[in-house]
Amino acid sequence: MTYLRTENEYQMTLKLLELCKKSINQDKINMRELGLSDEQIEPAIQPSLCFTAKLEEEIEEYEKAHKETDLCLVPDILDNV
Repeated sequence: MTYLRTENEYQMTLKLLELCKKSINQDKINMRELGLSDEQIEPAIQPSLCFTAKLEEEIEEYEKAHKETDLCLVPDILDNV
């Protein structure tokens, strides 16, 4: 698992998660318009669902770490490492 290290990474991941969810919903709509059934759609979107689940897990871990330990945020300079 890749861990979010900075507030900047956290914010970018939140935005990416939102975009992914919107994309998945639009893909479902498009596939239904093409006449695909839910049984056909689910396998097609499974990789995207796995990716969003990974993003959600990373966000949850970041939030948990910062809530429980009350750590100061690591400066965004680490983004370049």
